[in-house]
Amino acid sequence: MIIAPSGAAALLNNSDLKAQKPDPSFVSALVKAFQWQDLIDQGVYNSPKELAAKENIEVTHVYRVIRLTMLAPDIIEAVLDGTQPRTLTLQSIVRGFPISWKEQRALYGFSEPSIKQK
Repeated sequence: MIIAPSGAAALLNNSDLKAQKPDPSFVSALVKAFQWQDLIDQGVYNSPKELAAKENIEVTHVYRVIRLTMLAPDIIEAVLDGTQPRTLTLQSIVRGFPISWKEQRALYGFSEPSIKQK
């Protein structure tokens, strides 16, 4: 429960803490990250450095964006759906995040996915 300045109590549920629609900048950065990584994987560019030079982009920007491909799949899905926590923004994540999916989930308020058994 959060007490508003007027003294009135306000109850927040999970939907109040999550974004309500996809963030176009975040979605665009994710798309670009996977496209750039795909270009490197296909051999169109030999490295992020070469991609940056040929596309006239700062190499640090390319590395920061491509790093988004290392986000946990459920976090990426939440961003694409617009259901990520409001605190998880492109600006908050682009400067760095843990590589471990478990640590990412803990840091950004995601629960561990349940293991589906066949």
